[in-house]
Amino acid sequence: MQDWACEQISQAVNVPWGKTDDAEIKPRPMGQSGTDIILTPNVRTLFTFSVECKNQKRWSLLEWIEQAKANCYPDTDWLLVIKRSGRKKSEQTKEIVVLDAEVFFSLITRSLT
Repeated sequence: MQDWACEQISQAVNVPWGKTDDAEIKPRPMGQSGTDIILTPNVRTLFTFSVECKNQKRWSLLEWIEQAKANCYPDTDWLLVIKRSGRKKSEQTKEIVVLDAEVFFSLITRSLT
């Protein structure tokens, strides 16, 4: 899930991603605190979100939103990328993005002007 999010951000801002220490976009190793996607300050000027990723069968949406809010980089908005996992394809979902409604409508308004 984190690799998928890194790839999507990379394509959106045209900055390569990787798992090396010098990568500007990279997944945070499991068990470490902070956002799930590590972004350099340069990338945060292009992609102004702090990303939390969840790929689980049972969802705890409110808990995950609170975690995303708590892990925000300064001057960014939280963004939750979720996917329902499961052993069977029918149990799985595609990736879904959750964000604050005010942020969403602000983005829509800016894109329409």
